[in-house]
Amino acid sequence: ANSEYDPALVMYAIAPVFYLIIFLVGAFVMGGVTRFALGVVRGHKPEFGVVFSGGSSILALLVAQIVLGIGVTIGSFLCLVPGVILALGCSLYAPLVVDKGLGGIDALKESWRITLGHKMNLFVLGLLLFGIYVLGNLACCVATLLVSMPIATLSMAYVYLRVNGEQPRLPAA
Repeated sequence: ANSEYDPALVMYAIAPVFYLIIFLVGAFVMGGVTRFALGVVRGHKPEFGVVFSGGSSILALLVAQIVLGIGVTIGSFLCLVPGVILALGCSLYAPLVVDKGLGGIDALKESWRITLGHKMNLFVLGLLLFGIYVLGNLACCVATLLVSMPIATLSMAYVYLRVNGEQPRLPAA
């Protein structure tokens, strides 16, 4: 019996498990961070522990991420523009899952509906947030975690409230 193993084969067997864990953790964190951001832009002072409250929305967020990822990839292969339009139209799925309790597919559909007429504004916001993200990365990535990502998350929560007709408020001091 040969006791040697092929490291590449082991890596191919383990990689899908790691990707699944990354997707699950990402969906869990996205749910909590989205809940936190919605609380902030509604004028509440949410507890930091809210960031770890994404368990109830993990499945719906995971479904939406996978479906949107496949759609954006296909759209981008077709001509980049359809992929960008799809990403913009479905960009508000996370707040819809967390705030309205929608399933992944329903959140994507509703996001598409509520972003009708707003895609150019979302594109400009996306460019601005990308610029902030690049600047954060140039500052040794620390600014990305502490500044760029919170700005992006709060911006999308703000946009979500506005397109739903709700007036965002700052938390009381």
